[in-house]
Amino acid sequence: MRKTLSVLIAAIMMISLVLIGASAEGEPVAVTTADEFAAMDPAGNYYLANDITVTASFTGDFSGTFDGKNHKITLVDVPLFKKIVGGTVKNLTLEGTVLGNDDLGALANNANKITVEKVTNNANVTCAETTGGNAWIGGIVGSVNTGSGTKTASEVSTFTKVVNNGKIFGQHSDNDARLGGIVGNAAKYQLCKFTSCVNNGAIEYTGTKTNAYIAGIIGGSFGAEYVDCVNNGSVTANKASSAAGILGRGTPSSQGGDQSQTFLRCVNNGNISSSGTAAGGIFAYINEVKDTATQTIKADSCINTGAVTNTGSYSGGIGGYVWASESTSHAEITNCLNTGAVTGTGETTWTSQILCYTNSTKTVVNNNIAAGTATAATEDYNSFIANSTALIANYTIQNNYFLNAPKNFSFNASDANVDSRHAFAESPAGSTVTVTADQLASGEVAYLANQFAGKDVFFQTLGKDAVPTTLAGHKSVILENNAYANPAEPSNPTTGDAAIWFVIVGVVALLGAAVAFKARKA
Repeated sequence: MRKTLSVLIAAIMMISLVLIGASAEGEPVAVTTADEFAAMDPAGNYYLANDITVTASFTGDFSGTFDGKNHKITLVDVPLFKKIVGGTVKNLTLEGTVLGNDDLGALANNANKITVEKVTNNANVTCAETTGGNAWIGGIVGSVNTGSGTKTASEVSTFTKVVNNGKIFGQHSDNDARLGGIVGNAAKYQLCKFTSCVNNGAIEYTGTKTNAYIAGIIGGSFGAEYVDCVNNGSVTANKASSAAGILGRGTPSSQGGDQSQTFLRCVNNGNISSSGTAAGGIFAYINEVKDTATQTIKADSCINTGAVTNTGSYSGGIGGYVWASESTSHAEITNCLNTGAVTGTGETTWTSQILCYTNSTKTVVNNNIAAGTATAATEDYNSFIANSTALIANYTIQNNYFLNAPKNFSFNASDANVDSRHAFAESPAGSTVTVTADQLASGEVAYLANQFAGKDVFFQTLGKDAVPTTLAGHKSVILENNAYANPAEPSNPTTGDAAIWFVIVGVVALLGAAVAFKARKA
């Protein structure tokens, strides 16, 4: 009864908030034509009343709110906005085509402190050969940049439930090229937060620049958080130095502040192909920070299922290369899963199912599952930690499971780092465990990995999932009567629980009525 009363009180509060919001918000202005869109006040509050077609970009620096109300805008070879500064765009679908040079995105070429929510792009974005400028190309935004004035602190742009389905194509060969399914590049002092963002579009770079960064979510990034982001599109790069499923290259600055890259429950299902320096399922290459700047590269509960192929130097199922240091930056790879095939086709291409290269003794690589494969043209270059210039004996490496063991635990081609050469059979105690396909399928590995983590980080529906996963919708694994099993399904709710559910249903109905009231007011 006390629970029921609590639910009722919460319901009343929620309804009150909705109704107050309906009366307190300013009235947005309807946009019904392309001409009305072009005539918007850059600082105004607008909503799209119907589908429209746009043949010219909004030219002012938009700082207001534009709510698409789930309508579509068809783009005829142009981005929707030239630039968004501090503005919000939400509930919108983009169709058509986008063509241009230099910075280019379907929603906006450039942005600063932008908020994007529930925007889907279906338009192909193509950047032609250019001269003189950078080609920063994104499915949503081309470049998140500093805007005007000198910056002394980081600014934040957020992308929530944003989807790109369009193909991203660049053939730029003059200066930097950075291509991403959501954002092409984020410049210094620009931190991005990506939550539940998805790229389904193919990303292709055919230019000849070796400093091109290509990825499913963002090509180049000063610092960012990625939560529940997914890349399903192929990432194909001709001469790109960095290609990956989520982040192509971390590009920190020496100007101070925290410039970390954090990946939580991110997934790459796309095939990654590169002939450059680094390739990875989640991230490809992270630059070193200097001076007063700090940086931690964290990948937790991430999954790679895609093939990662590279003719360059470093290829990793989770990460390619982390240019770390003892004082400013290091990598932490925990609770991750690789089921993809990692292939190095060059004679000096290192390969790893987890993390290919790093050089800090603060490195942490714990509780990961390598259920895919890693092969190298030169056999010694296939390792758990494929290349390390720091003393790997001082790394924190614990409880990592391998279905297909590499030749080496760690390897460095230089005789100056002979102490970092260890065969896989010589792995430090507790660092690695070789398992069979039956052990993976039985739930044993998921259960033991969760015991190590002290919580459920891996899930597996036994009899259905051949390997554990970190994704929602799968079941926990328990040890019951000396056998691994999924917990029994919950029984029918008790009478008290049924009463609570009855109240919740009523609350939902009341909320629906309140939302309808608010919509009529708008």
